[in-house]
Amino acid sequence: IERCRNELTVFGADLDFDSWLWPKVANFTTLGSGSRSSSIEDKMAEPFISFAKAYFRYQQGHRPAKTRNESKALKVLERALTEAHGEPDILKLDASILDRAALIAREHYASAAYQCGRELARLAKFVSDNHLISKPCGTWKNPISRPQDDNKVGKKAREARSRKLPSRDAVLAMGDIFANAGDDPRDIFTSSVFALLMSGSVRITEVLHLPVDCEVHDFNQQGEPVYGLRFYSGKGFGANIKWVPTVMWPIVKEAISR
Repeated sequence: IERCRNELTVFGADLDFDSWLWPKVANFTTLGSGSRSSSIEDKMAEPFISFAKAYFRYQQGHRPAKTRNESKALKVLERALTEAHGEPDILKLDASILDRAALIAREHYASAAYQCGRELARLAKFVSDNHLISKPCGTWKNPISRPQDDNKVGKKAREARSRKLPSRDAVLAMGDIFANAGDDPRDIFTSSVFALLMSGSVRITEVLHLPVDCEVHDFNQQGEPVYGLRFYSGKGFGANIKWVPTVMWPIVKEAISR
């Protein structure tokens, strides 16, 4: 930490290392708070944040990258350490903490979880090789599989994408179920959740954490009415509004009402 604070000049010699907000570089915030948050409540806790800043600066100095996936690994690792020990202390890192961090990465980063797991393995090797922890775990392997490339072209790629989609009959059946949900609370709730999931790029966890005042009515730049829902985005983006396609407005409004 001392070396990275006083000797390195990555991101500028005038960088305020002791600040948790590094303008145009990174904000050292907790998982789920949003990478751009400047609320003091979202600040990473000590003693982890000092290590996180040093590690981030060191790695970006030796292997600079625009994606800066170190941030993802540091966020999930802080969460895993806090859950296990009550405070995030890098000295308590071991293989079980890394396993838990990988599970958290799957929950929060979806398609980017593989990159997060890869950075966790890189961090584990770094702190083990440099004898920064008492229980070396440098041989830990990323358990998250690399996602398949869905942007490939050709017959096989089209068939692979088609297999992931529900059939037309299944989609229409969900519409019928929603329209005829009956009076059972469980059926009403389940069919309403499906209606919301089919209204756009929405995750199940986001639906289940909708606030009571989730509906947003506004106007776009052209002065046309728009309708959206307040979500707490599940990939670490924090509070957000997802705009509903016009054709789905009555369905979503009815689902929220139910």
